[in-house]
Amino acid sequence: MFVIPGIRTGRSTTRVTPLFFVMNLRAHWALSLVAWTAVVVGLATPAEAQTQQQPPSPSIAEVTHTPEGAATLFLRAIRAIRWGAAAQLLHDTTLERFHFTVTTIANGDQSGELGAYLVQTDSAGLAALDPTEIFDRAIGAVIDDMPGLMHALYDRDDDVIGSVDEDPETSHTVYRTTARISGAVPEVKVMQLAATPSGWRVVWSDELEVIQAALYGVGR
Repeated sequence: MFVIPGIRTGRSTTRVTPLFFVMNLRAHWALSLVAWTAVVVGLATPAEAQTQQQPPSPSIAEVTHTPEGAATLFLRAIRAIRWGAAAQLLHDTTLERFHFTVTTIANGDQSGELGAYLVQTDSAGLAALDPTEIFDRAIGAVIDDMPGLMHALYDRDDDVIGSVDEDPETSHTVYRTTARISGAVPEVKVMQLAATPSGWRVVWSDELEVIQAALYGVGR
């Protein structure tokens, strides 16, 4: 095992179970971060999560008070293919980036078909949607039509190693991710996060890079 100098370690580790095994996932999640994850990614209702552990589940602000906590929760949402939950953990600038991309693609299509495909509404409806809803709808539509990419996104195990703070409001969280296939080699990646009044939020990650590339493919 190697140690990266200057990295906070040992704050959080996650081993993600595919969406198809969510019932088993409920049975094994415990304590604050795990129980709250069950609620935010839609794998359990608040009442169910309440009965699974004591004391009551913390708020998203409490769970994301460290970059490692936010990164762990974000990875779980991505692996569970819960785009609405993932959107809640994105920084506003990142949401606006995807909002701009989706609206540009939709408005550039005179037929209106791309807009209807991405956000299931017309141009007027698109204008009324907030960036979180646009991310949820558009990424859901694109990934649903790419089963190979969906499989590559969810069928992985992740371990958050630690974080390096660039400054008090910017952090780079290091995580190890391994595909669930025979002979897979673990990859070490870095996620950029920023502090907000509501907790740490994800600015960019390798997963977002892949998702953005898939979205760009729709507009070509």
